[in-house]
Amino acid sequence: MCFFGNALDTTTKYTDSEWHHWAVTFNSTTKKRYIFRDGQIVASDTSASNFTGSGDLLIGNFVIATPDDYYKGKIDEFRVWGVERTQAQIIEYMNQTLVGDETGLIAYYNFDQ
Repeated sequence: MCFFGNALDTTTKYTDSEWHHWAVTFNSTTKKRYIFRDGQIVASDTSASNFTGSGDLLIGNFVIATPDDYYKGKIDEFRVWGVERTQAQIIEYMNQTLVGDETGLIAYYNFDQ
């Protein structure tokens, strides 16, 4: 997760061939950021800057990425919430297919075809 050059990343490079659920949260009041893998926190910090909600949303890429920095894998679902999700909510909903009109849900892309 990065905004204004202020990156939060995991310290581990994940290379297995299993499906995983990833979630990223940001609290605009406390500026706390979390990255979750399968419901467990794998990285966290307090951002030095605030997210303004403008600019590009890059998934699997970094603005100054080299080819080795790109995400190499598949994405099954992508969700954007307008509210911070708690760890308990992430765990509760990570294996559920959503209806698409859940409270706080801004965008939902289900790639099941």
